[in-house]
Amino acid sequence: MTTTARSVALLLSQLHAGDRRWLLSQLDREQQRQIGPELEAVLRLPRATRRREAARLAQGSLPGGHPVPMAATDVDELAPLIDRIDGIADSRMVALWRGSPDWLLQAFLAIHPWRAAQALQQQLPTMRSAPRATLPSLVRRKLLESVMAAAEAGRPLEHAR
Repeated sequence: MTTTARSVALLLSQLHAGDRRWLLSQLDREQQRQIGPELEAVLRLPRATRRREAARLAQGSLPGGHPVPMAATDVDELAPLIDRIDGIADSRMVALWRGSPDWLLQAFLAIHPWRAAQALQQQLPTMRSAPRATLPSLVRRKLLESVMAAAEAGRPLEHAR
């Protein structure tokens, strides 16, 4: 098991089954071969254990203390999406994230120094300062795509699938 495969499996386990299948279908066969068995093992864990480990991952504290590597090119590829999301008004971002789990918001805040970060932290009292964790690029992309889709649909993220 690699740390990256484990971290991707943990984060995938938090997605809706349909989203998880779609995301896995976007990977090449070698990536599927590496992540598939780990995902099966993670899905056998109790839901609370999966949530706890995914929350630690989102906070940058992987089991064993290993960081998740990030390729410099990922930032460039995500730049157009980051720019679009960063242009959303603070009040809309707060409404978008209301009702979402803290660990998911922390993962989002760790991707980029968002213009609305302070508003999100002030408006959501259960929110603690988000550490600068590095998520796998596929997970970052999927999270950003989900945020943008929810914003375009005019619904909070808790209703996004």
